[in-house]
Amino acid sequence: MTAVFNAHVVSREHLLEAKTHKPLVSAVYHNVPLYLAGSMFSGSPEGTIEFIHDLGDPRVYTSPVNAALSRVDLANSKYGVAMLEYVGNVVTPETEGIQPLPPICSREPGEEISALEPVPDRVALVADVTTRWLRLKQLANDQKKVALFVYNFPPGPGNVGVAYFLDVAGSIRSMLEGLASQGYVVGDLDESDTATSAKLQEMYRGEHHVGVVSAEEMRDWARDLPKAHEALFYETWGQPPSTIPVKGLRYGNVLVLLQDMRGMEDLTVIHDKKAPPSPWLLASYRYATRRFNADALIHVGTHGLLEWSRGKEWSPAAGDYPEFLIDNVPHAYVFNVLDPVEASIARRRSYSTILSHLCPPLKSVEGSSDLRNLHRLVHDFYNTQSESEEARADLFDEISEVVGRIGFRVDAPADADASRYVGALHDELVALDGEFAPAGQHVYGRNLSEDDRLDTFHACIEYADVDIHRLVAGCYGLDYDAIARDPQALDATGQYHHETLEEIRDASRTLIESEVLRPSDAAGRNAVLGILRSREVAGKPLSANPYDLDEVKAFLDRARELWKQLGRVGDAEREGLLKVLDGRFLDPSMGGEIVGDWSVLPTGRNMASTDVRMLPREAARRKGKRTVEQLLETARAKRGAFPETVGVVLWGSEMLESEGVGIAQALDLLGARVAKDFFGRAERADLIPLAELGRPRIDILANTSAVFKNTFPGAIRLIHEAVALAAAADEPHEQNFVKKHVDELVASGIERRLAIARCFGMGDDAFMGQVGAMLDRGTFTDFRDIGAAWISDNSFAMLPTFNQIVLEPAPDVQRYLVERVEVIQQPLVQMGAGGPVKEDMFASFTSAFGAAKRSIGHDDTLIVVTDLTRREPRVRDFRTVVVNGVLTRFHSKSWRDRMMEHGYSGVMEFGDIFKAMRSTEAALGDTISPELWKRTVEVTLDEWDRISTANAHKTRELGEVLLDTRRRGMWEDADLEQALKEKLNELDSDVEIATYKRQLAEKN
Repeated sequence: MTAVFNAHVVSREHLLEAKTHKPLVSAVYHNVPLYLAGSMFSGSPEGTIEFIHDLGDPRVYTSPVNAALSRVDLANSKYGVAMLEYVGNVVTPETEGIQPLPPICSREPGEEISALEPVPDRVALVADVTTRWLRLKQLANDQKKVALFVYNFPPGPGNVGVAYFLDVAGSIRSMLEGLASQGYVVGDLDESDTATSAKLQEMYRGEHHVGVVSAEEMRDWARDLPKAHEALFYETWGQPPSTIPVKGLRYGNVLVLLQDMRGMEDLTVIHDKKAPPSPWLLASYRYATRRFNADALIHVGTHGLLEWSRGKEWSPAAGDYPEFLIDNVPHAYVFNVLDPVEASIARRRSYSTILSHLCPPLKSVEGSSDLRNLHRLVHDFYNTQSESEEARADLFDEISEVVGRIGFRVDAPADADASRYVGALHDELVALDGEFAPAGQHVYGRNLSEDDRLDTFHACIEYADVDIHRLVAGCYGLDYDAIARDPQALDATGQYHHETLEEIRDASRTLIESEVLRPSDAAGRNAVLGILRSREVAGKPLSANPYDLDEVKAFLDRARELWKQLGRVGDAEREGLLKVLDGRFLDPSMGGEIVGDWSVLPTGRNMASTDVRMLPREAARRKGKRTVEQLLETARAKRGAFPETVGVVLWGSEMLESEGVGIAQALDLLGARVAKDFFGRAERADLIPLAELGRPRIDILANTSAVFKNTFPGAIRLIHEAVALAAAADEPHEQNFVKKHVDELVASGIERRLAIARCFGMGDDAFMGQVGAMLDRGTFTDFRDIGAAWISDNSFAMLPTFNQIVLEPAPDVQRYLVERVEVIQQPLVQMGAGGPVKEDMFASFTSAFGAAKRSIGHDDTLIVVTDLTRREPRVRDFRTVVVNGVLTRFHSKSWRDRMMEHGYSGVMEFGDIFKAMRSTEAALGDTISPELWKRTVEVTLDEWDRISTANAHKTRELGEVLLDTRRRGMWEDADLEQALKEKLNELDSDVEIATYKRQLAEKN
């Protein structure tokens, strides 16, 4: 085995045998911040990937030379690598599929010159990690041992194998099937996914152990920690118990283990980056690496505890808990393709190869029967002549009754007449008609059914960057944008625009079905052309042959590739897993929303982030500008004036997938733009002159996550620069609210360096503060508790320094800005993620931000989302998005049926919706109507037998959440309340009987 150092300066002729061109190396290691195939300024991932394939797909590694920091500086660094070396040493290699490792040297000052000196333990780590990956290439498959880890959050019997839209039990079984097909020893496979799920639950209960760890072994393993951490281990956990059974399942040479979080039931403890791993957690990992001697570890499903434990953010140091637990063993992590930012955290903090998996199939939302009836009534209203006042009034009364009964929200002015109200209702129903929602869960390594493949394909076509409908409309000489802008308008022939839009879509479907889904030869094309020529759209004949248009032909070629890739999703994911376990290079890919970016396919590749210095990109800047215009227009319409301050919520995943729209929005509000260098990298912020801006500069308060802070330090620097420039501008306060507020803060005695801080978040980079734990467990009295906790959590200013972003308490500045926020907005990016009714972070950030406003006496804050899931972004009322998301998810029988196909894990998804409903209503009020709560209880009772059979513990939690909302006065119905209590009592009795029988069997 040979490893080559500094491979970027070694030509192909040195790495390939001269005559046969066979590879001469088994691994490549390079340690200069350049592209492997190229230079810092020229080169591309494509060139490197081609080079690596020519070398026979060896594993490739890099680590920062670290020309900037001394060993002391490294030890004190939050990131583990200099910020100025972050992109070249960490991000760029990831886009090439190269694994970044920690710095192997430091720059030590001397009397006359400084010199690079090796860091011995880091050099040893690089050598050990490389050797272990090389061993995977040597071992026969029937000799390899693999450990699979599953997550359990929140800790409890109803959440075993929780993940981000991944059926973990099914995925484990699929992985075992794939391994067995390649000669791995996996023993007897379970007969079904349900059987595997049952075993995982039994494992949690302690019915399945793979071994026992003694207290003496635990103390030996704790000695591997640095002395201070070893002392903290005992200080936190005390002496370990005499024996710790390791919960797990064994399938031949494969172990399935639990991230055992006993003792960490307090959710704030789980995400406390200061706390050492518990004895139970350590026992699971060390048993896998030291007793079982696993050759590889795989974490199954986004995300887990490992990558959020104590350690440096970008390049771990000795003793950092993720590195300590992984123990230098080759490691892969299965992540939803929607979440490249958190996947990057797992890669950097635990040296993981990221195996992307597809989001669930995307289905056009169906909604409840009530929603479908409402849509029919709205169309009847429109189709009834305005002269028929009595008929219209009757229809309006019926519409109002249905809206009230099901709790549907309509964002219409309070003084709207019937026509305006129904118009607003129609717009919301049309918006729902065009939505696609994740249906069920994905199983890693399993191909989509033909129906799911087709539905997901149509979702991708509907929201592609190129609009096939617009192209087809052009072939009929129609202005698609003008027609789509006002669907209820009539054309010259008396036909409604929405009818014309349906005709255009029908013609588009004909083209797609014939040219992509049923590929045809030339005769087939002629037949399609004949069909298009035989029909008229809006009374117009076909005026341009679509096959003569390059844009149409290019789109159809891309659509064929999309259809092909959707047909082999599972095959590609299994291939990726097997490549990793063979110790081979795995091609990289960007992560993101499949609907907007088909290039994320095939999944099963090594998912990477992007060069964050390029953000915001030009398309994102334009979207940011358009949405800010919509936002301010909406605010002025509702409030009568420009808001002085807008609260913006910034998350890492949204920034990456939208290519920086949130950053662009923040800068545009401030009246600033990004100046980029020759290579397109964000260099600085420049002010837009007021004359060009055409409005005042709007101040902001950015609530940012720790993930955003650690992934986009350059964005925080840009915002900080823009605020500083605006505050120093020679402009009147009435045209520059930023300057007005900074001047007032300084006049009150606040230091200017703090007065210009606008990015605020949690201290110590906490992942879940008081708010997250409070909302999950329902441990709050009302919105005042939530608001106070949010203010307390997010009172730390993020201040750029030369080499990093530092956190500094600035509660007075934060409080001043919170009081002046008039609008709160957050981008909504992922169609496949379920939105505010799935993502608990919407509650922890956006809803809790609103609660903070209410807690200080402001009930009129406008709260919106910038919906980026469509081709044309739009500003939507946050409460409306939440409510209508509930109606099209949990209240849709077809959606529930798809979730219940996954049994135990499908029921987990219901819990997310219930908690999102409770959190949003408690924080904001005026969101979930009593009627919607009662209907939710009725649906739950109708489904009780089915869901309690699949996951009794989660069902009990659902019932308790609903009773909790009753106790909070969110709904009233004595009969429903009693029925719910009776179901819970029956369930408790069944669980107690089952527990007694199990304990009795164990004794015997």
